[in-house]
Amino acid sequence: MKDLYWMGDSRKRLSEFPEEVQSEVGYALYLAECGEPYPSAKHMHGYNAIEIVSDYDGDTSVRYIHYQRAPPLPEEVQDRLRNASGRY
Repeated sequence: MKDLYWMGDSRKRLSEFPEEVQSEVGYALYLAECGEPYPSAKHMHGYNAIEIVSDYDGDTSVRYIHYQRAPPLPEEVQDRLRNASGRY
């Protein structure tokens, strides 16, 4: 199973949605961790990520982005890490 890391306050914000949305997004994230597809999840071309869409009440769309691996660090950050540690 792949690890799931929450970015910023995304976990807190998900908990503020109705139970139905929390359940759907939670199950989709679980399947993504297991490497399985979910019907409302689609691959984001050009990124190593999937987008999970939950349609709540027919007019509200909730989107969650799940990176299958951590997004690459910008080159300038990588340079600073290399200079600081000599190992990166």
